[in-house]
Amino acid sequence: MSVVREKMLILINCMFDVRDKTILIDAEYWNQQPAIDFLTHALMFRFNREGRAIIHGTVQAYLRGSDDRLLRLLKAAEESGVSYGLKLVRGAYMETERKRSMKMSVPPPIQFTIEDSHVAYDACARHMARRILDLSGRSSRLHPSLWLATHNKESISKVLDQLMETEDRSCIQNKQFTFAQLKGMCDSLSAMVADQGLSVSKYVPFGPIDEVAPYLARRIQENSAIGAASAHEVRFIIEELRHRINGSSKAPPTA
Repeated sequence: MSVVREKMLILINCMFDVRDKTILIDAEYWNQQPAIDFLTHALMFRFNREGRAIIHGTVQAYLRGSDDRLLRLLKAAEESGVSYGLKLVRGAYMETERKRSMKMSVPPPIQFTIEDSHVAYDACARHMARRILDLSGRSSRLHPSLWLATHNKESISKVLDQLMETEDRSCIQNKQFTFAQLKGMCDSLSAMVADQGLSVSKYVPFGPIDEVAPYLARRIQENSAIGAASAHEVRFIIEELRHRINGSSKAPPTA
């Protein structure tokens, strides 16, 4: 419970004025997650009632049953008049979770393959995006919010395709969709999303090197597409430099 207590103490320090803030509560190991979820959802019920999702909980798609769990959370929030805030991640503790479950003599809680994690992630993103779009077309006081934390181009493209199907742009103007990537990773993908008028967040991990280096390694491990994307990043940078040297203000195609 020390991890939960630490997270809540940090959060309480941010609670003095949350009206202009977006607060994302990260996930931890599966056996610690129920306590974090309980406190996160209690905060949502307290603060996400004025037509804006301030508190965002995290769903890890690499945990089995993540899509069903999200649907239940969404239903409970809407029935209580709460704008649900979601940060969607794949998750990056696969080996640790396997070892932990073996030590505890319980079945592994994670998906069987990385492909299963991709399928679950896309299903969660589709459910959440559909709900945001459905509510934005009504006179609803509910304004759920989705933060897509991913470097996977296919997952982002699928959500973008959903957004292109609607003529109502209010959910985009209200920043109910945010795409989040590490600074320095998949920057061309971030630029592509930003060029379409969508909110993009680039985040920078900081701390002791013995903690930050494993964190970055897990980010790469959770998304096998990052390695293949590196060559594209180099091409994008070279093309962008050419355009800037030639005085062009138009960024090159990123796809």
